[in-house]
Amino acid sequence: MHAAWRRRERRKTALCGAAGFLLTLGIGATFLQDNFHAAPSAGHMQGRTPEEAYERVEYEPAASWRRRQATMPVAKGSQRLPASLLSTKPAEAFPSFDRAVLPVTAIPNWGAMRTPDAWERTYGQMTRADFVPVPRYDIATLTQPTVLLLKNREKNVGALTAKLFYSTRFFGAYDLDAGEFSGIHPGVDIKLALDTPIGAIGGGRVYRVAKDRNMGLHVIIEHRIPDEGTLYSLYGHLGSVSVEEGEDIEPGTVIGTVGMTGQSTAPHLHLQLDRGRETPHKRFWPTGMLTPAEAERYTVNPIVFIATHGTEAVAKVRSTARAS
Repeated sequence: MHAAWRRRERRKTALCGAAGFLLTLGIGATFLQDNFHAAPSAGHMQGRTPEEAYERVEYEPAASWRRRQATMPVAKGSQRLPASLLSTKPAEAFPSFDRAVLPVTAIPNWGAMRTPDAWERTYGQMTRADFVPVPRYDIATLTQPTVLLLKNREKNVGALTAKLFYSTRFFGAYDLDAGEFSGIHPGVDIKLALDTPIGAIGGGRVYRVAKDRNMGLHVIIEHRIPDEGTLYSLYGHLGSVSVEEGEDIEPGTVIGTVGMTGQSTAPHLHLQLDRGRETPHKRFWPTGMLTPAEAERYTVNPIVFIATHGTEAVAKVRSTARAS
């Protein structure tokens, strides 16, 4: 008798629970319909099925929504304008190139150093007396035979320092006596002491900070120059980097220090200046010998560019502009 009574009570409890669940589900569905889907008007329903009238809501990432929201029409008086035009926040301007500067202002006097103990010191181990101004990039001097210069070393310290500093010339072979367009090396290799701070050659925005087997740790900066277009300066074989992608910089901003990363046998800076193209930038490296005219389509001699776009050159252009 007690067993039969317990079975009846369990069936009652189960039926009540099921009824309560169905009632709650119905109330919830009605609430959702009333609050989250406005009833369509007759015009809205015309030519559409009930399923089409209540379209599914698909969520999108927040960043995508913000971009789309900026172009949504917004009422302003009798006009409807894109939301982006009504914003009071000024559009982000690309940093000015301003002027070109050398990546360093002084260099070790390599020609005066006689022993490995002297020339293998780091930047921090050298003293002010070890440095001299940056020499001119003069091909006639740079291609003088090294063996002849060493015969009168004291007299030719300056020429030896220049040859070592510009150790690989623009499209030069890996030879201290080689001139330009004797190899396939774009840019110029600059011999510097390990850990030497390197400055940006002009104002712009950091385009890439990366590391690979060839160029090692390197930085690429985008420059936009009026009447000349976009150029990308590359600083290769760095030991450390002090900027990050997207950062705006000024001429001379320290972007890193000299290292030996990548394919490098001694501390130096690979400085390269490529022309921008329609596609995303990829550093230029030829697969064979080029003529000067062919190279000009893709890249620029960075040292010559700095000389023609430096402070003195910019001052001359501005003076001419004011006079006209």
